[in-house]
Amino acid sequence: MNEGGFITKAILVLAWFALATLCISSAAQENTADYWMNKSTEFFNNGSMEESLNAMDKVLQIAPENESAWLNKADVLRYLGRENESAKVFESALEIINKTLEKNPQDASLWYGKGIALYFLGNEEEAVKANEKAWEVLNQSIEKDPKSARELVGNAHILPVQGRRIVDRIDYLFVDDPQLIGKWQGVDVVQRVEDFNPDSENIKEDLYLKELIFLKNGKIFNSPLSWTEGIIIGPVDKTASKYEIKEINGSTYMFFEWKSGDYSLRGMKPWFYVLKKIDSKDYSIEEVPKKEDKIDYPFVADPRILGKWVSVDFVKKPEDFTSGKVNSQDDLYLLDLEFSENGNVSANFVNRANESDVYTWTKDLVLSKRNKTASKYIIQEIDGGTYMFFQWKNGDYMLRNMEPKYYVLKKVS
Repeated sequence: MNEGGFITKAILVLAWFALATLCISSAAQENTADYWMNKSTEFFNNGSMEESLNAMDKVLQIAPENESAWLNKADVLRYLGRENESAKVFESALEIINKTLEKNPQDASLWYGKGIALYFLGNEEEAVKANEKAWEVLNQSIEKDPKSARELVGNAHILPVQGRRIVDRIDYLFVDDPQLIGKWQGVDVVQRVEDFNPDSENIKEDLYLKELIFLKNGKIFNSPLSWTEGIIIGPVDKTASKYEIKEINGSTYMFFEWKSGDYSLRGMKPWFYVLKKIDSKDYSIEEVPKKEDKIDYPFVADPRILGKWVSVDFVKKPEDFTSGKVNSQDDLYLLDLEFSENGNVSANFVNRANESDVYTWTKDLVLSKRNKTASKYIIQEIDGGTYMFFQWKNGDYMLRNMEPKYYVLKKVS
């Protein structure tokens, strides 16, 4: 259920970059630790790993006790496949973190860092303990100052170490709920049900969850989700989200627990999507129209596309992308694509790895037989890097006739 969640990059190596830059001014002066931390993050987001590593070394020359920089350096080395060097740097990070924790045991980010270092040094048992301590401290922060605590998690995107993910019971028997049947449109997101005001939006940005169509017998149209009375079930993430239906000012609203990564990975209480009931039609009888593209194109080679491409951003239009600046504030659901000769594609998504039956390709198009979509791709050279703009034809395009947005992927091999 955390596919592109509104509050929440599932890639662990990004976590400490976000923490390290959270409190850094965008106007940091050159040749300061803040400046080089920003530069390292910029290089990393662009896929320039060696430059990112060099910039992090400059941070450590200026601030040798900066635990975030040591962790960042270890992660970049690990990303580059230099495992032995990475382990030594993780050991240095752990030593500094332990010293700092003696002075400041209520710093959740330090406990996160300790858990990450211990995990990659092979001490999973102690890593889990450190991670649990991080959540304990963070939850205390949330109670004292919910806004700033959520900002920390929302920007850091910390993944807990192995053993922490929350898994709900999902083996519920089906119980009918006639009031649920029909189309519901997403209108807002709130922290608590009582926060909702139909005359004033809480969330100003575009909502990820635009619409749900509930069918009879516990199904939801064009979704892996299912339902039973009072609960919406996510079989992929193993979540059981409660829903509550209320009549407000003559309209019917549903408050649906949104169990994204904030809940399943970060242990936070879920917020609520607010959906307004549009109709009570039985769409299992009345087929919902679905847009289908022509996909029977002959294969035409395109040497430019061959290789691996890693997602770096998600934009409304290709011209919205700026190298070094991230537009999307959500997790990138599509992690990477690898294009081979003869039209083969391997795709990695959050929670789904190495899928080779989703896409094929021909010159200028990526084809999905499963969804019957033909997505254009555009390849451009930008600031010394090679980028692909890939039309993302999801339910917004197929069911709601909306213009597709674009994944931005950078060529890495």
